[in-house]
This record gives sequence, C-alpha cells and structure tokens, in this order.
Amino acid sequence: MIDINAIDTAMKAAAIDKSAFDLDPKVRLSEQDLDSLDIFNILLELQDETGVTISDEEIEGLSNLELIIEHFNRAQRD
Repeated sequence: MIDINAIDTAMKAAAIDKSAFDLDPKVRLSEQDLDSLDIFNILLELQDETGVTISDEEIEGLSNLELIIEHFNRAQRD
C-alpha cells in the first residue's frame, strides 16, 4: 500500500530535496516547487516499488499526492 511514507521514500530515492510531509496532498505538485522531472522521477520510483505501470495519459492526471496515492492503491487492489 502506498502512503505518504512511501512517497517520501520515493522522493529521497529520486534525490528530491523536499519531504513529502511538507507538501499539501491536495495541492498540485507543480505549485509546490516540484517540476515535471521531479514528479516523473517520483512516479518512476513508485512504479519500481509496486510494479504498477502508469501510462502517459495517466501521468498528466496524477498532479498531487492524494491522486498519486489513490491511483497506486487502486491499481494494487485490482
């Protein structure tokens, strides 16, 4: 199961100099000083951890932590 701890771990693995605990889960990551490469790297780390793949179309919709957590947890249940 993906949670804020897993995202924080992914951010550290992607060498992002921020903590997931300092981010608002409902606000777009791009509005919280994370660029598209940071977001892509977080998603890659989570894919590696979970085995869940994300299509290019889905990446655009995963704009905040809440949506990312929801997507990975739903995919793991299915």
